[in-house]
Amino acid sequence: MEGTESPGPVDYAFVAGAAVFVLTYVLISARTVGRFRIDRPAAAMLGAALMLVLGVVGPLEAVKAINVDVIVLLLGMMLLVAGLDACGFFDAVSHLVARRARTQTELLAALMV
Repeated sequence: MEGTESPGPVDYAFVAGAAVFVLTYVLISARTVGRFRIDRPAAAMLGAALMLVLGVVGPLEAVKAINVDVIVLLLGMMLLVAGLDACGFFDAVSHLVARRARTQTELLAALMV
């Protein structure tokens, strides 16, 4: 038959990477394994460590993949949100939105903005 060639050998790095990817997302979604609670950052770190240990990504490649600009942006945003939360900004805005909304549709629209 024409057009039914074998796809060839499956790459180990692809299979291992896909398995680690799926495992990481399962851990992020489940958040518990047996009696152990695993939060999102821990699941992500476990996935990254498995990628390194299994040889899917090399240490130099992993270091090159780090984008310092993005990390600084995220750190700055986390600090800003922590400061706004500490001073009660989000509580004040949520109370204002709840008072101003006259219908459920208005409340939903205000929450979406």
